[in-house]
Amino acid sequence: MHYYLHIVTDAELLRDPEGAEFADFAAAQSEAFKSARDLIADELKRGHQIPLGWRMLVASADDTVLMPLPFSAAVGSSSPGSGVSRPRPKHVHTHDSGVSVQNEHHRLAEMDQHIDRGRHHIEAQKTRIRILESDGRETKLAKELLAHLEKTYQCMIDRREHILRQIARLVHIQTES
Repeated sequence: MHYYLHIVTDAELLRDPEGAEFADFAAAQSEAFKSARDLIADELKRGHQIPLGWRMLVASADDTVLMPLPFSAAVGSSSPGSGVSRPRPKHVHTHDSGVSVQNEHHRLAEMDQHIDRGRHHIEAQKTRIRILESDGRETKLAKELLAHLEKTYQCMIDRREHILRQIARLVHIQTES
């Protein structure tokens, strides 16, 4: 099957223009993990921080995103189907919150999906505004909705950063134990 591996950085969407043939979805998923790790390694070699906010999107030929892969999920976990057995994060519970690293990674993945949908809604609203303006129609309410969507989107980004800090704190506690 033909799959595309798009990259979402902090600033842009880098589309895979050609895609590649994979035996099945598991093979495409495995390549996405490998590619994410390679990109992380490249960033580290350049002296940059690990790009935990980046994502790999495994998409079908009709541009349907089949799997968003946050780079944070690719750090420290083995790629599916690779046969490599690396230890998974332990269920580390803090004394004050009872939150585990695994739960936080799950929340991060959910937040990434919300952020992707939010970005889609903002772009759709911008398109609607352009259409209304080209027809000479009033756009005040549409622009107010856009402002609300952008504010909500920024709140989601801020929440994602909070989750990343929570994961870093839990991992730090785990390594001290």
